[in-house]
Amino acid sequence: MPFWRKFKSSNGWKMMKNTIVFGILAALLSVAPAYAEDAMPHPLGAVPTAEVPLMVIRFNHQHVAYERALYDTMVKALQVRPAAKFDIVSVSKRSSDAVDQQRYNDIAAANTAKVMATFHEIGMPLSRLNVTTKNDAVPSSEVRIYVR
Repeated sequence: MPFWRKFKSSNGWKMMKNTIVFGILAALLSVAPAYAEDAMPHPLGAVPTAEVPLMVIRFNHQHVAYERALYDTMVKALQVRPAAKFDIVSVSKRSSDAVDQQRYNDIAAANTAKVMATFHEIGMPLSRLNVTTKNDAVPSSEVRIYVR
């Protein structure tokens, strides 16, 4: 069963649906930064540039429910720009210690693999995705999605 059918039957569906609708409405009206807790879609209306992510998924909890927000964001982005391609940036926490940095990179890679699996489940062709990595001053691993 696809994840969105299971999610729809959960108690948080109405709250998440309202959050997504609000995010999409805001997307059509403005270009605000995409930072929010866990996973929030970025405004779509004034087509995001390469510097402003469409969506940021923060893995600051053990189980981050980003799948539905990612699905809805991709659907809306493809409605606005049908030939869109996406840059997926795996962001790991920066550390001066090499051992810690490798651990942070491994965590970010695992989280990015989860997001890529969700893209595959959604049916997004890999030819539309470009994956890169980056170290940044972030409190936890993030996956940033940009429109090209």
